[in-house]
Amino acid sequence: MRSIMVLDIFKLVSEENTANDMLVFLQKTVFPNNHYLSHRENLEKLRYLQFKNIKPYLNKFEELLENTNMCLDPEGLIKDREAFDLFHMGLLNTYKRTLRLQDCRNID
Repeated sequence: MRSIMVLDIFKLVSEENTANDMLVFLQKTVFPNNHYLSHRENLEKLRYLQFKNIKPYLNKFEELLENTNMCLDPEGLIKDREAFDLFHMGLLNTYKRTLRLQDCRNID
């Protein structure tokens, strides 16, 4: 494990007993709860216009959603409905209408 980590990070996580404990500790260190609002704002500011097509927009959205959720406890995670609403907010009106006509309610 040591060869893939920066020495400072290794010192932090090496006191944990298992690899899973190390990952949990690392997650809480890199994505603390008090960073949630910053990550949430990045997610809310994301707009389709920043990209050339839908796939890069979706990829960036999923990355920001994962970062935002990493700051939260399991019971507070942004779930499907809320994630879809955030994704929908960033779309052009033509895409929003298309999703409405197709009765789409999730990102999948």
